[in-house]
Amino acid sequence: MIVAVAAGLIGVILIGHGVRFWLKGQASLAWPEIAATPSTAVVLHDATHDLPTYRASVRYSYRYDGVTYEGDTAFFGDRLWVPFSGHLRGRTAVLEVDHEVVVRVNPNRPAESVVDPGIHWHAYAAALAGLGFIIWGMVLVP
Repeated sequence: MIVAVAAGLIGVILIGHGVRFWLKGQASLAWPEIAATPSTAVVLHDATHDLPTYRASVRYSYRYDGVTYEGDTAFFGDRLWVPFSGHLRGRTAVLEVDHEVVVRVNPNRPAESVVDPGIHWHAYAAALAGLGFIIWGMVLVP
């Protein structure tokens, strides 16, 4: 029973992340475009598990309304560790260190920005994984 409840809670959390990625991605399409200068754009690799995982890691600076900000979001969902790197390498390849790029900045919260706006597969993957955990938890209930 404890495992079923834990699976259900994990499922709800993952669905919440998926919905958040989707909503932020959709909203970011309307945010203003601002020039930014990348300082880091790499794909991190974690080989400590049986299945190696990858995650995008970016940093860039930009000015909005006279204030300088540091951003670290390539796309919404980029902090998830995934078992393949192709998508992440494609997303970080557009960021050449010290070469100006365009980012989208949340006008209501200028510290929030993103290089690649819109909805990416991570939003759907998180929600589907969450649904899978909920179903698995329901199957485990006697």
